[in-house]
Amino acid sequence: MSLLLPRMGVTECSRAISFLKNNPANVVGTFWVMCGYGFDPEPIPNWWIDIVLEENQAQAILDTRESGSYPTDHGDPLYLGFCIIVTADKSNPASISYIIQHLRMFEGEQLLKILAEYNIPAHTEVTYPSDFLCLRYGYGEDAIPPSLKDMNRWSTQLWEDYCSCLMAQHGQKMIRKYWSKSQ
Repeated sequence: MSLLLPRMGVTECSRAISFLKNNPANVVGTFWVMCGYGFDPEPIPNWWIDIVLEENQAQAILDTRESGSYPTDHGDPLYLGFCIIVTADKSNPASISYIIQHLRMFEGEQLLKILAEYNIPAHTEVTYPSDFLCLRYGYGEDAIPPSLKDMNRWSTQLWEDYCSCLMAQHGQKMIRKYWSKSQ
């Protein structure tokens, strides 16, 4: 398993867009973790979480953009977050890798257009970073080290653990769909 991290804290999607454009057959799916800088206390709207039920999740997000129910303000809980792109090698689909892209939602539109074109999953129901850290370090005020509350400071190993957690908890259907398409 490998992990390709961007310069954390920088929201520029050109590398992820280029990868998706040139390698759509290698993309298992994506997780959209819209959590501000990592621990945004604003509640995520229900329509965002319900996108996971759509057949073409990326297109459903784009359609919502057209309807006007889309984040446009820096204070909106869906304005800033991370897109985790899950990749696999067609010759060995069990070899999973991750590309993590820190983005603002309007930058993510190009990613969503490519995902919609190939109907690649854009999974929106996720385990958020704060919940993941509680699962890993325990519950309680002092259980989570303060430095980990800034995702820009996470180690590669912690990111890999988080991505593995997302795949284990939410990615089973995504990987099954990918394997059936690659046969």
